[in-house]
Amino acid sequence: MRRWLWSAARAVAALAASSGAASAQDDASSASFVELVTERSAVFAGEDLTATLRFGFDTRFLRENVVAVLRQRLDVPAQLETGGSHSLGGPSPRDADGGASVVLDGRVVLAARASPRIQNGREFTVFEIGIPFVAERIGDHEVPSPRLRFAWATRFREDFFGERAPEDRRDATVTGSPLRLRVEALPSEGRPADFGGAIGRFTVTADVVRRDVPAGETLRLVLRITGDGNRERFTAPRLDGLLGFRVLGSIDEPGTAAREITYDLAPAVGGITAVPPIRFPYFDPTPPGAYRTAITAAIPIVVSGEPTVVAPDEAPADRAVKASDRFVDELPAARPPSSRNVATPAALIALALPWCVALAFVAWSRARRAALADRDGRRARRAVSEFRAARPPDVDALAHAFTRYLAARLRCPAAAVVAPELASRLVAVGCGNDVASRAAGALHALVAARYGREPAPFDHAALLAVVDEVEVGFRRAEDAA
Repeated sequence: MRRWLWSAARAVAALAASSGAASAQDDASSASFVELVTERSAVFAGEDLTATLRFGFDTRFLRENVVAVLRQRLDVPAQLETGGSHSLGGPSPRDADGGASVVLDGRVVLAARASPRIQNGREFTVFEIGIPFVAERIGDHEVPSPRLRFAWATRFREDFFGERAPEDRRDATVTGSPLRLRVEALPSEGRPADFGGAIGRFTVTADVVRRDVPAGETLRLVLRITGDGNRERFTAPRLDGLLGFRVLGSIDEPGTAAREITYDLAPAVGGITAVPPIRFPYFDPTPPGAYRTAITAAIPIVVSGEPTVVAPDEAPADRAVKASDRFVDELPAARPPSSRNVATPAALIALALPWCVALAFVAWSRARRAALADRDGRRARRAVSEFRAARPPDVDALAHAFTRYLAARLRCPAAAVVAPELASRLVAVGCGNDVASRAAGALHALVAARYGREPAPFDHAALLAVVDEVEVGFRRAEDAA
C-alpha cells in the first residue's frame, strides 16, 4: 500500500511539474511576440526591399520578469534568430539611430523603438529591425520562421554584488510565422526601349556646370537621380540619342542619398541654345506595377563664338585633309617607300615587347594567386596551433582560434563566420554534411559559452577531432581542384 501511495505521489508531482512548465511557456508566449513582415507579399525580380523584424514584450513583463542571459549589458535582454532571412541576398540589417541594443543572429544591433501595441487589453513595448534584401529568384519562396529567445523569472533575490538575481529562471523561445513571398518577373508589355533596369520610385533632375560655354569646349552635364529603389544597380542612361550633342564620356558616382552621372557633351550641330529634356524610364512596383518615365526640364545654354562642328562619323584624318584642300597644290609630292626597308633592332624590340609584358603579367598573376592561397593556408595553420594550445576554461581563446581557423579556410573575415548558414558554406567548400554540422554546432556552443554567465564545460579532445576532420575535408577539396 505504501509503495502504491509513493508511486501515485511521484506521478502527481511529475504531472504538476509538467503542467507548470507548460503554463510557464504559455505565460512567456502570451507576454511576447516576434514576426517578420514585408509591405507586399508579391514583389518583382530585382526589386530592393526591406523586411521588418518586429518583436515585443508585455511592458510590465519586460520590466519586472525578463532577465539577462548574457554577460554583455543589453537594452533588450533577448536574442533574435532570423532563420535565414539574410540568404535572400541583402546586406546587413540597418542600425536605428538611438535604438535599443539586442542580439540578432549572434551580433549586437540597434532596434528602433516602435509605437506601443495594445493586444488583449495589455500594452506591449515594440521594437523593429529593418533587414534589406533583393528579390532575385523568380517563384514562390518561404523564409524560415523568426525566433525570439529570452529568460524570465517570478522570484528574485539580491546577489553578492547587490544586483537582482533570479531564483526560478526559465528559458523561453517564441516562434513567429514564416514569411512567404512571390517573386514575379518584370512585365514585357509596355517596357520602354531605353529601360535600364531601374525599379522603384525616382525623381530626376539635370543641370550643367556652366551655361555660358565658349565655342570648341565641352559642356558638362550632371544628371541627379533620387528616390527609393535599386539606385546602385541599374544601368546609367547613355544619352546616345540626345538631340544636337555627342557624349564624349561619363563619370558615375553612386551615393547614399542620390546617384549622380556627369556627362561630357560636345555640340554635334551649330546654333544650339539648350540641352533638350532627358528621359529616364523606370518601373514603379507600387501595385499594380507599371513602367513610368521621368523627364527633366530643358536647360538653356549660350555658346559664345562659332563652334567647330564635327560629324560623329568623321575621322580626325579626314578633317585634316578637308582643312588643307586649298593648299594641296603647294605640298611637295610624297616619295614612295623604299622597297629595301630592313627591320631594325629597335623595330624587333618594339614587336617583342608586348608579348614579353603579357607573359610577365600571366606569371605575376599565377604567383599572386599562389601567394594568396598560401597566405590563407598560413592563417589556418596558425589558428589551428592557437586552438591546440588553448585549454578549458579559456573559452575566449578557444572561440577566437576556432573562428579564425574557419575564416581562413572560408577566405572571409572572422566576423562573417558566425552565421546561420555556416554548415552549408562548409559543405560548399568540400566538407561532408556530418562534419559541417558538427563544426557549426561546436562554434555555436563556443560562442554561447563565451557570452553566457556560466561558461559551459567542453570536451577539448572532441573539439580537436572536429578541427582535424574539417581540415581533411578542405585539403581533399584543394587536391581535387
